[in-house]
Amino acid sequence: MDEVSVHNGLGECVLWDEHTGKLLWTDMPGKVFYRYQVQTQALESFSLPEDLCSFAMIERSPWLLAAFQSGLAKYLPETGEIRWFWKLPEGKKLRMNDGRCDAAGRFWVGSLIDREHCYSDDPEEQGGLYCVAPDGTVSQHLHNVRLSNSICWSPDSRILYFSDSTKKCIEAFAFDLENGTLGAGRSLINLPPHCNPDGSVTDSEGHLWNALWGSSQLVRISPAGKISDRLQLPVSQPACPTFAGPSHNWLVTSSATYSLSEEALAAEPGAGNLFIYETAYTGKPEYRFKDQLPV
Repeated sequence: MDEVSVHNGLGECVLWDEHTGKLLWTDMPGKVFYRYQVQTQALESFSLPEDLCSFAMIERSPWLLAAFQSGLAKYLPETGEIRWFWKLPEGKKLRMNDGRCDAAGRFWVGSLIDREHCYSDDPEEQGGLYCVAPDGTVSQHLHNVRLSNSICWSPDSRILYFSDSTKKCIEAFAFDLENGTLGAGRSLINLPPHCNPDGSVTDSEGHLWNALWGSSQLVRISPAGKISDRLQLPVSQPACPTFAGPSHNWLVTSSATYSLSEEALAAEPGAGNLFIYETAYTGKPEYRFKDQLPV
C-alpha cells in the first residue's frame, strides 16, 4: 500500500489520467484540486473559489468539466480560469456532488441537499441526477434525491449504478447508452444502517466497488448484489475509489476527516489521506467529456 498524506476534509472524485500518469482528485470542503504524479511522488495543489464536488477530464484538452458547488463550468487548473455555463436554482439548499462520464462522453452528476437539511421532506428542496450533453445541454433524469453518490456503469454500459446515500441502498438502472436515458431501476444491495454508500467504480468483471462510509472498507459487490470481496482500510471514512496505474490494477481511494472527533482523529492518523493498493482486479480507462461547449 502507498499513502499520499493530504489529510483532506473530504477527498472526492479520484480519477486516473493515463496520459500523464497522475491521480486527480478534489478536497471538497478544503476547496483544493490535486494532481499526484505516482512515479515521482510530486504533488500539485490548486486553490478554488468554491467547493469542487466532481469533475471529468475533457478529450484532447487541459481543461476539466467541473461540477462546482453552485453549478457547472469548464475549469483550467494552470490559470484558475472558470467558464460557467449552468447554475443550480438560487435560493435552494442544493449543491452538486458525485459525477462521472459515460462511454458516449456525457457527464452525469447528482445534486444533494446541504447536509443539515438532507433528510428534509420538502419537495422544493430535493436534488436530482442530471446529464450534461457535449454541447452543454443539461437534462434531469432522477428527482427527489437527497444525497447523490455511486455513479458508475457496468462494463457494457447497460447498467447505471446510483445511490441516494440516505436510503442505505445502491440502485441499478437499465441504461440506453445511445440515447442517454434510464430505464427501470432495482435495488442492487441494501447496506448496514451504520454505513453510507459513497463513491463507486466497477472492475473489468462487472463487480462494483463501493466506498462504504463509516465501515473502514471498500466492498466488492457482484451484479447479483452479493458482497464478493472486501478491502480493509486504516481509516473509517473512505469516500471515492477508482482503478489506476499502467495496468489499471491499482485500487485507489480517498478518505475524509470530516465529522471525526479529536479522539477518532488520534486513532486514525491517516484519515483524509489517499490510499493506493495493488490488487488482482483491474478496471478500465476513465471516459472523457466530448466537449462541444460554445464557451
